[in-house]
Amino acid sequence: NSIRYSSKLKKIKVKVILAELFSRFFIDELQMLAETRIPDWLHELCSEMRKPENFMVGLRPMRKLASCPPEHLCKAFRKYLNKSPTEFINELRVNHAARLLVDSDEKIGAIAYELNFQSLSRFYHIFEKHFGTTPKKFRSRAKRHAEFI
Repeated sequence: NSIRYSSKLKKIKVKVILAELFSRFFIDELQMLAETRIPDWLHELCSEMRKPENFMVGLRPMRKLASCPPEHLCKAFRKYLNKSPTEFINELRVNHAARLLVDSDEKIGAIAYELNFQSLSRFYHIFEKHFGTTPKKFRSRAKRHAEFI
């Protein structure tokens, strides 16, 4: 009976951690967009950039979709989102990388390449800065926690 209780408790803890991660990395940003009075064009641009075919390519589609000078784009991102367009894209990329790390057995280098990071070391640096751990440790922790669900 205590084993069954311990197993249920572990499942609950994992679900709480996953909910916390989801809210920290996805809902907070969406809430910030909704609460701030950002211009419609910027809100639409951010929505379009969340599509993998856009964020995987990088700044080029963003500049094309924005139809404003790069200086104005950078100022708007800083003013309303408190980050640069590059930081925004990199966050989308590493969040997508995290999903791939959990949902697939694809090699870390292949994921970094698929997401158009300049180098593997750049990918590791950005991933660690965002998640506080390396992609390899992130994957192994996620796989361990998945066993309890």
